[in-house]
Amino acid sequence: MKRLLWAAGALTLAATAMADSSNVNLSGFGIRLGAFYPFENEVRRVTGTMFDFGLDFRVAEQGRREIMLSADWLGRSLNGGKGNILTGFVNVRQYVGNTDLDSTRPYFIVGLGVVNADIVRSSYHVGLRGGYGIQASSGVFVESVVLVTNSKAGVSSSGLGLNVGYRF
Repeated sequence: MKRLLWAAGALTLAATAMADSSNVNLSGFGIRLGAFYPFENEVRRVTGTMFDFGLDFRVAEQGRREIMLSADWLGRSLNGGKGNILTGFVNVRQYVGNTDLDSTRPYFIVGLGVVNADIVRSSYHVGLRGGYGIQASSGVFVESVVLVTNSKAGVSSSGLGLNVGYRF
């Protein structure tokens, strides 16, 4: 897990360094930072409340609905040891109410994906996520999401996340 995190970080830095800033179009990308609170006592004993770093990419848009890919790193520390959760989801974001881009827009989000939990030992889980968010006209958003996973070896990565982010 530690090697995977270092490789992902190095790849991200290399891609950023090689990008020509005048030709980079970040439209459709989003970045999130927040906190994640695991529901199970066994997981909380190892991790406590975790940080959440996430990336979104809008794949398709039709009316009030967007389909997006998301990846999250839920961690207890930056050292890459035990207590990390990596997720990958396909999501649908459905805006409700006012769709004027110059105003605040509430939305619901639902997704299905894969979760790699490295709590006691590394294991893969099927995950569902759902939540509610508010998109501000400036690109800033606030989102609350519940993650639900199946249990393996008595450990589930289910929990509640609260994030603040920016969409380009």
